[in-house]
Amino acid sequence: MNQKPNGTQYVPGVLLAALTAGLSMVLGKAVPILGSSLFAILCGILLNASQLLPQNSRPGLAYSGKKLLQYSIILMGFTMSFQKVTQLGLSSLVISLPTISIAFFSAFAMGYLLKAPKILTALVGMGTAICGGSAIAAASPVLEADENDIALSMSTIFFFNILAVFLFPFFGHLLAMTDRQFGFWAGIAINDTSSVVAAAFSYSKAAGEVATVVKLTRALMIIPICFGMLGLKLLGRS
Repeated sequence: MNQKPNGTQYVPGVLLAALTAGLSMVLGKAVPILGSSLFAILCGILLNASQLLPQNSRPGLAYSGKKLLQYSIILMGFTMSFQKVTQLGLSSLVISLPTISIAFFSAFAMGYLLKAPKILTALVGMGTAICGGSAIAAASPVLEADENDIALSMSTIFFFNILAVFLFPFFGHLLAMTDRQFGFWAGIAINDTSSVVAAAFSYSKAAGEVATVVKLTRALMIIPICFGMLGLKLLGRS
């Protein structure tokens, strides 16, 4: 009989993640143009590629990369004023709604040119326009997507997320963007929330706060778009 997990299996991985985070913070202060978030990603990539990670650390690392990351974003919300969140969220909709429309149109245009399956095209468009993996996960049951389409769309979004985390801060500094400008740009243009947080906070704390609000406002579009997809699907069957 399998024993139920009691949480101790997460300890090695969580401790390793904490040590890596501490090292990344030190390196980020030493090289502020890169920031601690980029160093954390680099350390993770190097550790995983070196195959030196002990097997018993995997559950804790997975828990840290999902649950603890989500909890940290929630806790970060307690540091923001309601007035600031409301102001940024409403002003970002003016930019977010047109860019979401353009992203969907571009995805379907490219899917048509490449003769990609319609469901795969819709999933990539959803992940690009809204919220990366979360949007794909939400749309998959509505579209009745198979595992191959989900895996391919997730991999595509993840690849560009990694590129964005490294390239956005570089171009932000190159273009001498203000914290607010970079925050809006990262929050609107980068897909997953975790990647937005990593890229924006590596730029500055102020940019990170702006980008997080903009990104979460954009993520709210998951609900109406999924309902829209479901409605179109039902109409097509009638």
